[in-house]
Amino acid sequence: MFSAYIRRAEENGKIIFPKRFRKTDKETEDFNDAHPKVAVKSLELLQQQKGPYEFGCQYYNDLIDDASIEFKREWFRQFIPDDETLTKLQNAPCIISVDPAFKLKETHDQTGIIISKTLSTGIYILEALGLKLSPDKLIEKIFELVEIYNPVKVKIETVSAQILLADMLRKEMTVRHKMFMLDEYNPGTSQTKTVRIRKLIPFYANGQILHRRGLVNLEEQLVQFPRGRRDDIIDALAAQVNDWNPKSEYKVTKFKPWTGGWWKQRINRGPRNIEQIFSDLRRY
Repeated sequence: MFSAYIRRAEENGKIIFPKRFRKTDKETEDFNDAHPKVAVKSLELLQQQKGPYEFGCQYYNDLIDDASIEFKREWFRQFIPDDETLTKLQNAPCIISVDPAFKLKETHDQTGIIISKTLSTGIYILEALGLKLSPDKLIEKIFELVEIYNPVKVKIETVSAQILLADMLRKEMTVRHKMFMLDEYNPGTSQTKTVRIRKLIPFYANGQILHRRGLVNLEEQLVQFPRGRRDDIIDALAAQVNDWNPKSEYKVTKFKPWTGGWWKQRINRGPRNIEQIFSDLRRY
């Protein structure tokens, strides 16, 4: 029985292999010519023979080989939350996105929560949380994050039972006298979760997303996508893509005045008082 499991051994950013291996066929040939009594094997040839998945498991001690990763490790940019960076981010618009999951068994999905701020220099991910929370505890956590970050909106995925969370949040706003913009979104069935998450790839490839140092779970889910056991955090992150891209296909539904949908849309704009709700009704 091992007391520790080392998934990936690296030194100075390079994977450490046993001395009996060389990375390329050319390096292997040169070494064997110079050392005829010590035969070594070529990792390049082994990778071709076994394929990326089996090779990654057996020789990288990693379930995913670098060649098969969609979100490349070298795309990950990090920032240190020092005084200078926090000062720059202080007045930047903030978005909190939540992908709720209420089943609390270990085998079930977690609730994914992403807090981001956007500047001209990039999209800064401040928090990336995967939590097992009951609805009451999740509502408490959302209000806690709203108090800390003062977001311009809180995005909540509303599919099936998750719709109840938005209703519970509105009631709690009234009780606490704490109003904020609640943006309900339903990803629909026209695109799979995998397709939605892949929309993050151009942002990472172009260096537009920066992670606060230490967001290990976020980076792990990106590297393991789409074969990973969990994707709740990166699904919550993908929910913000339409807010980063002004030319996105996202459209606001227009309802006929005085209908239920019309009133719901007005209230969800996040007014601070009753006067603001009725301020523009004179035109009707």
